[in-house]
Amino acid sequence: MTMPAASVLVSSDQANDMEKDFRENLLEKFFFMVGPARAGTTAISRVTGANPRIFYAKIKMGLLGHWAGPGRDKHSLDDLRIPIDRFYENIEASWVDDLKARLDAACERKDFRETLTLNAIGQFILFSEGQSARDFDLWMMKSNSDLGWQLLKDSFPEARFCFIVRNPHSTVLSQAIRVDRRKNGAEAEHTFVSIARASRYWRHFAGQVLEWLARFPKDTILVRYENFIDDPDLEIQRISEFTTGRKLDESILKQILGELKGVSTNTKEVYAGVSSASLNRWASK
Repeated sequence: MTMPAASVLVSSDQANDMEKDFRENLLEKFFFMVGPARAGTTAISRVTGANPRIFYAKIKMGLLGHWAGPGRDKHSLDDLRIPIDRFYENIEASWVDDLKARLDAACERKDFRETLTLNAIGQFILFSEGQSARDFDLWMMKSNSDLGWQLLKDSFPEARFCFIVRNPHSTVLSQAIRVDRRKNGAEAEHTFVSIARASRYWRHFAGQVLEWLARFPKDTILVRYENFIDDPDLEIQRISEFTTGRKLDESILKQILGELKGVSTNTKEVYAGVSSASLNRWASK
């Protein structure tokens, strides 16, 4: 099975072959990376997802809220991170039409596993770059949500989880400033109300992580953001061994870390590679 070049439309037959390949060889090998907002989850997930043995499905995780939240049991195609037009541009229309119909049917019967699977398959067809599902050890998603962990575990019993945690002082202040600037403008300072809310959120999230670790110790790894900044090679190799059972080649790891770029949304900092600026940013606050 080969995937045509990006400029060539994927036929329905090719898409069907790729879907079958994904379901048979990769679907159950699911890895979920999650951490509270402003904890460094995005940076670590980018590095992890760049592992050539991992297929990173960048699915919009508002999807979880439709099942985990009260009264939100209807998923919409508008919630896909990849616009549906992108599918029509690259895959034969009849297959995309069928995908939409199957997504609607899965949502109607509240089949979370199939809804998530179809989302992942669509992205696999678009972004696997001609590789077979057998070329990957697992597929992953990333989220900042504290919703739906058990739902994911029930849907994919073999799933593994990685939790990102960060110093509460840094996480709370970063969240508070971001929230207040969104509400009151770029120059707004954090308020006591925002700090209190962010603190409660951090405590709640951390409590859930500890409970999960106690329940699923063999399927879970904990990564501290500060450790990642201090020794990124060590932490990424820990994640690689946990997920794929092997270490990354040192040359590949060096390239991945070198290509990582960061932008602080609370300051005007822009940096390449892994920067310790985020650790020092809140020291005097």
